[in-house]
Amino acid sequence: MHTRAAVDALVVLALTRQAMQQPDVAEQTMDRLLEFTGELRDSQHLSVARSGQARLALLRGERELAVGWLQSFDEQLTGAAMFLWLEVPLVTKARVLVAIGSAESLQQASELLATLRGVAEAQHNVCQMIDLLALQALALEKLRRDEEALGVLEHALVLAEPGGWIRPFVEPGRAMVPLLQRAGERRQERTYIDRLLHAFPAQVPLLTAGRPATDDPGSVTSGFALVEPLTAREEQILALLTQRLRDKEIAARLFISTQTVNFHLKNIYRKLGVSNRREAAAKATGH
Repeated sequence: MHTRAAVDALVVLALTRQAMQQPDVAEQTMDRLLEFTGELRDSQHLSVARSGQARLALLRGERELAVGWLQSFDEQLTGAAMFLWLEVPLVTKARVLVAIGSAESLQQASELLATLRGVAEAQHNVCQMIDLLALQALALEKLRRDEEALGVLEHALVLAEPGGWIRPFVEPGRAMVPLLQRAGERRQERTYIDRLLHAFPAQVPLLTAGRPATDDPGSVTSGFALVEPLTAREEQILALLTQRLRDKEIAARLFISTQTVNFHLKNIYRKLGVSNRREAAAKATGH
């Protein structure tokens, strides 16, 4: 009955699975979301799903995909945009702008976050304010406005500490670590900040010497080096691509939409360092 809540729940489930180091399950959940919103034929729900895709891409280090979403995103702020949703497309826009990291994008992010903060404060929406303040602190720090950044971060910490919030500070990535460390140096009691710092996942280097040998005869990438490994779903699609199947045929085989196939193909091309399906198939088969 409450479709927007179902969409929000699926986005957050995908993000949670990714945070739990279960990228394949996260991908399957995102596929399920895209199928669900595709059946609804509602542009607002589809916009939230696409926003969730971009946010998941940031968590996976796939910034190009998130930037591609941003270039096509055009949504205006409305009173209902924030509410208590965990996936707010305008906040994800700010996340991508911060991730881009240019002076222009950071300034845009800072201005957008200030506007969203005003809305959240007017609604006494502490949940949203914690997210917005953490992002704004990072944007200001990247703009080298250090004192202002630390002041904003401290505001976020004061709001977040009673509830033990962790995700808003960890999700923006390890760029938050130095900022949190500096904030900790200014506090007499740093138990909460230490807890936040310990919550950051250990950095895992990208593969540069290829994937480990696999016993799976269906694997199509065991014979060459990848800078970044394919997910299980991408492996499936690449295998079907080598059989010269079209997008519709691949979608039918995997019970997903052609839109979802196209999304994964972009990932595959980027990871293989190719520009089209013919080159991807040739690289996978060694021709």
